[in-house]
Amino acid sequence: MNYWNEEVYKKKLQWNMWPFTEVISTLLRLSNNHQKLDDRVLEIGCGVGNNLIPIAKLGYAAFGIDISDHAIIEASQRALDHSVTINLQSGNVDKLPYESNFFSYVIDRSVLTCTSPATITKAIAEILRVLKPGGVFMAFDWFGKNHPDLLFGTHIGDSCFNKFSSGRFTNVEYITCFDFKSLSTYLDKFTNLKIIRVVSSSMTNKILTETYNFTVQKPH
Repeated sequence: MNYWNEEVYKKKLQWNMWPFTEVISTLLRLSNNHQKLDDRVLEIGCGVGNNLIPIAKLGYAAFGIDISDHAIIEASQRALDHSVTINLQSGNVDKLPYESNFFSYVIDRSVLTCTSPATITKAIAEILRVLKPGGVFMAFDWFGKNHPDLLFGTHIGDSCFNKFSSGRFTNVEYITCFDFKSLSTYLDKFTNLKIIRVVSSSMTNKILTETYNFTVQKPH
């Protein structure tokens, strides 16, 4: 069964309406810093297009792929409603249907962290392949190993959890979590790795969330 298609998007559980500000602002900043790259952008796990629509409005050549047919149908309709052109298709992140050295930027907003380590390894190799030399892979909200909601899941090995009984991961099939060392290992074929750890805590210093954002480049 396609979990994300049948259990998430078909049930309209993650139909995000608005773009994530950090995704858009990071793309704009990196575009300004890497002016030799063109405007071709791919978002993996693009969902219903909440990031890609404003990206297209800003003048980028926007592409999106998602494992859910329901998400792609909704994203296509939203693009029509906003009078923007987005190249959308359903497919798997671990076998991207694009030619090599095609994109200047690839975006992941909390997608690969919601898969298994095996899928992450294959997907990162595919991202490396489709990026142009010097192209940038940017990722947001990859969950950290200290995230408290991992306690509601079953650890199945290699920092991967499933079968969540409660918490924010209840409607997610898998969560793979990270620290600086494991991120560096997954991304060892890229260059210019920059990682930010984002932690929120209570007034008693109890960790409420832990995530990682990062950017890397494909070597020239």
